[in-house]
Amino acid sequence: MDTNKISLRVATTDDVDEISSLILQNFNLMNCSDSRERIYMESNLPKNLLKNHFASESVSVIVAEIGQRLIGCLVYDLENVDVMHLRKCHVVPDFRKQGVSLALFKKAISEARDAGANSFFSKIIPESIDAMVAVMTKSGITLTEEKRISDGLGSISVKGFI
Repeated sequence: MDTNKISLRVATTDDVDEISSLILQNFNLMNCSDSRERIYMESNLPKNLLKNHFASESVSVIVAEIGQRLIGCLVYDLENVDVMHLRKCHVVPDFRKQGVSLALFKKAISEARDAGANSFFSKIIPESIDAMVAVMTKSGITLTEEKRISDGLGSISVKGFI
């Protein structure tokens, strides 16, 4: 795909339903444990979390679109102004491995740097470790630490410089 066709913009509260749907779709595709999926869906967690994100001045939500179709989103915060904390990055399955995540990361890193951030932190679930580490590296993040988290899922935390 020609990544020039992708438009990136800051999300608005009008995007909550569509972003929530994308996040739920990704959780279903990752074959998360039944109890985790059920709790996630039944609690309407994505919508509630997104609404909380939009209410926080430290959180940014970026969406990727082709035409009017939302094909990806990235959520990060700058609670500690010098640290970019990646919260979520999701891409519609039909558009994976086509540069969408990389475009979202580059936009987010540029915004975070402009705001004064110089380091990076994220938790990565096991289903996406290899892909996310590759995108982080390609986007210019210098990873300095990868550590297993005792969350019962096999996730890792990563730290680095942007």
